[in-house]
Amino acid sequence: MNKTRRKAIAAVHDELEPLIGTLEELISRLQDIFGEEQEQFDNLSEKAQEGERGQSIQEMADNLQSQVDALENARSDIESVVNELDQMAEVEA
Repeated sequence: MNKTRRKAIAAVHDELEPLIGTLEELISRLQDIFGEEQEQFDNLSEKAQEGERGQSIQEMADNLQSQVDALENARSDIESVVNELDQMAEVEA
């Protein structure tokens, strides 16, 4: 691999790394919102949990958890790319 392509790979690496931290922050914020929504559901009576409002709250909590999972997968994928780029740089060094 020539120097120009190594620099291009290093630039991609450097741009991806901060995304991991940004995703971690966003994941944390969504987890907090999920926790609040789940707590609201848990504080309802059993009868209210089974009602329309309770089901709506639980559905929203489930959707939030799905989005947290999706962001965690994205973070993991980006971490894998960054690690692979690190390994490529070591091989080429």
